Amino acid sequence: MKQLWGNRYTPSAVALDNLLKAHRSDLETSSSSGQIDGLGLVTASKFIEYIREAEAIIAYALEDGGSTMYQELGGMLIQIDCSHLKVTEQVRTSIALKKIRGLRFEYDLKSCVFSDYVNVVCDMEPGAIVHLNLSRAKFNTLVVRGPGYSVHAFDASFKLLGLGGAFDRLTLNNATIDTALWFDHASVAEVQLISTKVIGSFEAKHSRFGELDFGMSTIKKRLVFDHCRFMQPPNVHTTILPGDAIFEKNVFLAPELVQEFKPKLRRGSDALVYTSPAERFRALRLAMKTAGSQDEELRFFALEMRNRRQNGQVAGVERIISWLYDLVSVYGSSTTRAMQVFLLWNVGFCALFFLAITFGPRLHALDIPTGFGTVLGVVSTVPPAVHNTIAAFKGNEIIALTLQNALNPFAVLSANPGVRINNLSIAILSIIQSIGSIATGALALLALRLKFQRGGG
Repeated sequence: MKQLWGNRYTPSAVALDNLLKAHRSDLETSSSSGQIDGLGLVTASKFIEYIREAEAIIAYALEDGGSTMYQELGGMLIQIDCSHLKVTEQVRTSIALKKIRGLRFEYDLKSCVFSDYVNVVCDMEPGAIVHLNLSRAKFNTLVVRGPGYSVHAFDASFKLLGLGGAFDRLTLNNATIDTALWFDHASVAEVQLISTKVIGSFEAKHSRFGELDFGMSTIKKRLVFDHCRFMQPPNVHTTILPGDAIFEKNVFLAPELVQEFKPKLRRGSDALVYTSPAERFRALRLAMKTAGSQDEELRFFALEMRNRRQNGQVAGVERIISWLYDLVSVYGSSTTRAMQVFLLWNVGFCALFFLAITFGPRLHALDIPTGFGTVLGVVSTVPPAVHNTIAAFKGNEIIALTLQNALNPFAVLSANPGVRINNLSIAILSIIQSIGSIATGALALLALRLKFQRGGG
């Protein structure tokens, strides 16, 4: 290959481009299977061999051309044309592109048809800028993985690429995926999945995304994001998502990804990148509501409201209320948090009462009367169960007072409460506890209602 380069061309970017085009022509003429529906038929082994030889041509060109060649190629997109092919077999092999820092590569696989499992692995150290164009391609199963995976661990699979670190752009516009699209420990600055049909499932686990655009796509069976990190929330405007949608332990607006991915995004996608995160969370919430995925709908409602608050879209008293709503029940999406806050609030006041009475002037601060009139201050007739409960705590007035304030707020203001208060500071603390109990209890009930109401929030 090196001798062929030296005899036929003077090393230059134009010569490299011509040689790569000639290499593609050789593939088409050497294919013994001919064409079908305008696609060149190749075996998987021939397909991998073609890519390996194209990479060798690039490596030899850089070796012959030296620093001058590097500089000339620095402003170009080096394209390996693998488009309009139908790959017919399974093969287990791997290829590795030599690390070339500062150069831009595009593997053009648009309009290809793959009848079996395709495993794409990015396994080169960071430095080169790598684009993978799969627009209008058809797959049975497509898996995009990060570094460190052995091809021999997967049956009926092959490494399509051995690149590295992170893809800068992966384009899957107008593609069709019959069974599954998986991202596993992958790192991609920009994924375009516009007008694509995923007939099976889309799953991303332990992966990192800068920009993920699902515009006008359809995912029919299952959508999973598990332990993923996002620079921006996914864009799902006009996207049809399945009811079986799971977002588990993901991080949105991850700060470290802004520095890593933002410089790599194309200028043409700036309009998408700078779409308000709150608007994207809202689109995700509405998509989940339409799909009937109620838990995810509540989760994205919380993320939307939190983002609006953090970006100053609410102010004053509304901002304080929004913060408290988030703190107590994660905007109504967490019944567990709401119950925990309710319990902690009242246990905390029990401790305050203990400190105030133990270390302050007691002066008979608390008293449980022997004769109950209107014991809890709100009802005129005390049910026997309530009467017996308070009487049981006659020897422990602090617990009795805490329960009274939690279960029957403002009873201390009644004429004949279950636990009388003879100390102003204890009375003030009781009123504060009562207010908090009403607020946290109401939010807990609201969260419970949102969690189980029919048809989503």
